[in-house]
Amino acid sequence: MISPQSRELFQQANALVRSGRAKEAEDALRKLVRKNPKWDQALYLMGLYEIQRGDRVKAEQWYRKALSCNPNLPDALADLGQLYFLRSEYGEAEKLYRRTLALAPNTPLIQSFLAVSLANLDRVEEAETLARAALAKIPHDPTASYSLGQVLRAGKKWAEAIDVFKATLALDPNHLQALTSLLKIAEQINVLPDCRSHLERAMALDPEDGDLALMLGNEAPADGQPQTGAPLFGGYKGGKEALQLLRGNAVAGVGDFEN
Repeated sequence: MISPQSRELFQQANALVRSGRAKEAEDALRKLVRKNPKWDQALYLMGLYEIQRGDRVKAEQWYRKALSCNPNLPDALADLGQLYFLRSEYGEAEKLYRRTLALAPNTPLIQSFLAVSLANLDRVEEAETLARAALAKIPHDPTASYSLGQVLRAGKKWAEAIDVFKATLALDPNHLQALTSLLKIAEQINVLPDCRSHLERAMALDPEDGDLALMLGNEAPADGQPQTGAPLFGGYKGGKEALQLLRGNAVAGVGDFEN
């Protein structure tokens, strides 16, 4: 039995963690876990706390503890799936995303993440169907739009991917991942000069990106064909941003499943 005091403390800590103020919640969280070592929600929240601290290993441990208490906790399943995704373990990510969707089917962003995992597993046709269905449910969500673009890019549907990345940027002009993905395709198919304004925008957002600097200084391929050996599927840049997709404003609703 969870005491009213513990529930109140949980609500306070939960609000702090989800607003990006995890450090302020540390004492309350550790107190909660000591008093309620089998409370799945408290264990899961400790995982979120560790994510904000940048410790993915400890976060995974807490997620697994939460799932050992409640194997059907959608939040923990989804976030654990994202950690597998970041390690390029797309098969395991797929399993966890599918379990999440079985428990919480009205979560189209998880469907988008599943689609990206499938594309990385070379199941592009299935991935595109899922990504389009997810975007149809939340047509104004830049993350769902970006995911579809990545799936199309994986399938070498260059023109369609560029259109989708441009649509993503119309929704969020500062979506650096969409900008860089668009530019990489433009470079591959020799239309980079037509995207100079996008390139300059990307450089303004991330001036330390060496790839962007090279694009700005180098000429595009002369034959108009995709460069052999060029990456077809960049995934989520750097890893940190991918986790923010689950915890940040871009993915409203994920991490807030009903219990």
